[in-house]
Amino acid sequence: MKSKQELREQFFNLGWKKEPQGESVFEFLYQASKDIPDHSIVLDLGAGECRYQFFFEHAHYVPVDFGKGGAHWDFSDIKIFGDITNPQFIQDDSVDFVINTVTLEHLNEPRSFLDHVYRVLKPGGKIFLYVPFLAQEDQIPQDFYRYTSYGLHYLLSDVGFEESVITPTNGAMYSCVTLSQHALSLVPEDTAWTTFVKKCMKSIVGGLVKPGFIYLDQFNYMRMPMCWTVEAKKKGAFIPY
Repeated sequence: MKSKQELREQFFNLGWKKEPQGESVFEFLYQASKDIPDHSIVLDLGAGECRYQFFFEHAHYVPVDFGKGGAHWDFSDIKIFGDITNPQFIQDDSVDFVINTVTLEHLNEPRSFLDHVYRVLKPGGKIFLYVPFLAQEDQIPQDFYRYTSYGLHYLLSDVGFEESVITPTNGAMYSCVTLSQHALSLVPEDTAWTTFVKKCMKSIVGGLVKPGFIYLDQFNYMRMPMCWTVEAKKKGAFIPY
């Protein structure tokens, strides 16, 4: 397995910013990779372009996708193309771990999907989820849900998962300034005045407001994050290879 520094470098080379959300997602994926023993079967359901496969090179990483996404996505690393909402092609109790990153919101039947995840996991196996709470619509029209921590806990426990750990990726202050930056990016620069005001606001928000908001997040009750990271376990005792 690669060192933490090597994994960190690859992760941030994907375009992540070294800010609270990026740091949280990295730590989540890094801890997941550490928890997964060598030679385990890791099923990445909704793998897309397999952006995070380098975290799981010590395991048998199996990316699965239904081939939907951005117009220019590269699906060449996908090993199995199929309907991840109804993966009847995967046997019961055959997988050690399941990864699902920013995909659950694109599934119109999330409960059915989680039922299948529970079915294919071995006893004691885990699912690792990365799920948005505050995010713009994406991959339209295949975008259906945003999740609260309570909604995620309900879905997982109703399916049968236990020991669910749901963690915010950042605090409300960071979410506020991130959404402000995104809103500014959507303002059209169709006049010189609009362009000037937008440029000034971006400088103020990014240069002055954002560092202060990130600092204040450590004192904030973190119930308004951009995303959640989730770990949940199927009932039973896990037997590693």
